[in-house]
Amino acid sequence: MLSEKLPDMTDFDILYLRYPIWWDMMPMPVLSFLENIDTSDKIIRPFCTHEGNGLGNSLRWLKHSCPL
Repeated sequence: MLSEKLPDMTDFDILYLRYPIWWDMMPMPVLSFLENIDTSDKIIRPFCTHEGNGLGNSLRWLKHSCPL
């Protein structure tokens, strides 16, 4: 189970999420990570690497994976 391999994030208030843009979105392993941790009380600061298309659609996927 993926959640058994993830670090304990309960002591963190801010999550700096760094990822590359792959085909206009964040990579699936990043999405899987977000879907398997509790982000309800976290501030998420995304930043990514890209080759000219900015954040792509990654913010849309981030909002979908981490609802308020």
